[in-house]
Amino acid sequence: MNHLAYSNTYIKHLIITIKDYFYQKAVISFLFPIFGFLFNVDNTKLMIALLLLVVMDFITGVISAYKNKEVITSQKCFHTPLKIFIYGILVSGGHLVEIATGITFLSIDELIISYLALTEFISLLENADKMGYQTPKTLLNKLRDIKKK
Repeated sequence: MNHLAYSNTYIKHLIITIKDYFYQKAVISFLFPIFGFLFNVDNTKLMIALLLLVVMDFITGVISAYKNKEVITSQKCFHTPLKIFIYGILVSGGHLVEIATGITFLSIDELIISYLALTEFISLLENADKMGYQTPKTLLNKLRDIKKK
């Protein structure tokens, strides 16, 4: 195959690749910069940790309800995705306040993430306790006190 034929084949393949899933690619390429603005990319690990805590809370909550023969409704299950969405808004709002006010000495979004992570961890401990597992009551009470303050 000569060089010109190879170039034409390559260009045709490139155009087909771009056309495949065009709308999905366009939406993703549009959303990435927006997420970059709304969320501090330095907090990616913190956001993943918070997301995992929410998922673990959901799983332990379902197991706890099953073990205690409580009814699990679809409305309760819908609560978790909604919670993740609201948590994202709260963290994003904290980051936007930092940008708007020029606050550099205080990381508002990290404080919000820490508070939400603490809330989820308390819920994990409570779920474990409801399932009959040994939980450190002193730690749980201290965490509740910290959350109240």
